[in-house]
Amino acid sequence: MNRQTRMALLAVGSGLLLFLPLIAYLYFFGPDTYQPPHRGQISQLIADGNYAHAYQQLNRTQADSITLEESTQRQLQMALCELHLGEPERAHTRLRDLPMPPPLLESYRQFWMAQALEDMEQVEAAITHYRDFLARNSQSILAGSARQRLAALHMESDNHQAAIELYEEQMAKRP
Repeated sequence: MNRQTRMALLAVGSGLLLFLPLIAYLYFFGPDTYQPPHRGQISQLIADGNYAHAYQQLNRTQADSITLEESTQRQLQMALCELHLGEPERAHTRLRDLPMPPPLLESYRQFWMAQALEDMEQVEAAITHYRDFLARNSQSILAGSARQRLAALHMESDNHQAAIELYEEQMAKRP
């Protein structure tokens, strides 16, 4: 074997030794390897404001491998992500078509539907939904936010008296 052949073989062998771990890593843990999120991971992503990543994870979830309750939760999470990603029409449709969620989650569904209508600039429909929400959920943790959003919509619609009444009601409810 001449010197050039030995140098070529040495270069190829060294290259394989250097790149073999990288190739093995990409094979076993590469970008196409999907591991389903553990329980609570998507909720944490949403709580952290990472809606795009949460939405991507939700879209990759196999719908046939989850229970009806998990499916309802998944749909609500997807709608919330869509709202924050600037897709209020899609979020409203998803929320509207959702079968009745558990009572605790129903108030969130109603609030997010009103918010989606507001984001779609359907002011009258949003006002109606916020009023309906407040009539059904006056003690909800979201009631204060709904009153503020409704008052802001009334201000935009030049219905200042209704806005003042809502602000006064909000102030009276604060401790």
